[in-house]
Amino acid sequence: MASNTNECFLEEQLLLPQNISNECHTNKFMIKESIKDSPFGYIYKGSEFNQKRDIILKFISKNGYLMAREISQLISTWNDDKAKISSPAGNAKPNKNMFLDILEVQWNNEAKNCFMVMGKKLNNLVDLVGKVSKYDGWKGFYYFGLKTLAYLHQQGVIVNNLKTTSFWYAPSGDKGSYENEYDKVFIADYEFWCRFEDENKTCVLDPQILELSKQRLNSRPLSLTYCSLSRQKGEPGCAKSDYESLFYVYLELINGKLPWSTFPNNEVLVRNGKTAMRTPSYREFGNLDTRLYDILYIIDRMSPHKVPNISKLYNKFVGIVKTVSIQGQPQNADENNYFMVKVNAIKASKFTKEEPLLIDYYGKQNEILKKKPRCVQLEEKKSRLKNPYEHEVINDPFEEKLKILNNRRINDLKNVYINREKPKSRPDVSTTDIDTNLLQTKTIG
Repeated sequence: MASNTNECFLEEQLLLPQNISNECHTNKFMIKESIKDSPFGYIYKGSEFNQKRDIILKFISKNGYLMAREISQLISTWNDDKAKISSPAGNAKPNKNMFLDILEVQWNNEAKNCFMVMGKKLNNLVDLVGKVSKYDGWKGFYYFGLKTLAYLHQQGVIVNNLKTTSFWYAPSGDKGSYENEYDKVFIADYEFWCRFEDENKTCVLDPQILELSKQRLNSRPLSLTYCSLSRQKGEPGCAKSDYESLFYVYLELINGKLPWSTFPNNEVLVRNGKTAMRTPSYREFGNLDTRLYDILYIIDRMSPHKVPNISKLYNKFVGIVKTVSIQGQPQNADENNYFMVKVNAIKASKFTKEEPLLIDYYGKQNEILKKKPRCVQLEEKKSRLKNPYEHEVINDPFEEKLKILNNRRINDLKNVYINREKPKSRPDVSTTDIDTNLLQTKTIG
């Protein structure tokens, strides 16, 4: 629970089923099942009495009540003709399938707390954790998330506390799975969002909302599991932090858990895990494409003071997805080949400020991937002592020529002696002047 009383919300689970009515008793909602949203209490699913439609109900704080009403008014201005999501690929998609419809933001008479009601019959994304392949996770979720966050940032919105339960998906058929289309996924958690004024100040924000947003972005994150490393270190929240949180949600979705899922409240261990994930030698996920960790490198280099340009992020994922089959398995499993191709391509291009760092990064990755066990290294060392050129690989043409010439010299029969001792050199008497006075005669008796 947050230390600020205005950020407190109902954490206890209600007895189910139960009826919830709004302040004026004009509408009632029957909640039938709950979803644990640790550490944010519970999310409830049920139906509305008046129109008999499926709803999702969440209890929120007083500050969440103010922000949810602000976001509800903001979403109402995003009509299909005016508001479009421009995808990184250049396509435009209407925003009608981005967000859950906010039906009501009201005060609960029974629980004496605020609540928010959203429409549509949906399942929470937490149900699919560990059941989605890398390919489907990209096509069905991450691509949608990138586009949605980019659109929200352009509208002056930071999601702030993005997590797996922030997303909902529409069931497909009887299996309850989701179709591999980004327009089947919805984002919610409006009560935790923050507003900011863009550089051009195209919209004037309510001072109360603006002050609330600043307090939230400068306060400690509510969840350590999905927050960015910079936020955990005490830096203010910003737009680029949303992309790092989205990446952690994606990793959990396709892998089943995060490395720090077993100790989500241990700040030191969680921070160490996020730091270690940025090192080239990180191998926590054996079944995960190594190139996915390049995403953190790109996010870390984004400016915290501007709305990020996600074209590099998008292109990186597209490059990964193109090498992945429908089953989510890489078509080319040779990671060494990938890294060397990447390094050679960068070397052949004109250098920018980032490329020398990338060369060093991929060079280290390749060096680590080629590292062999100690026992194998010792065997190869013994073999090299017997034949120095057996394991040597020379890429320099000049060095290659020297190696060939040296081999010819060694194998030349003229250089092979019957007596292995080096023959003694004798002076040529015919051509050398010798002082006879210096010679002494020795008699053998």
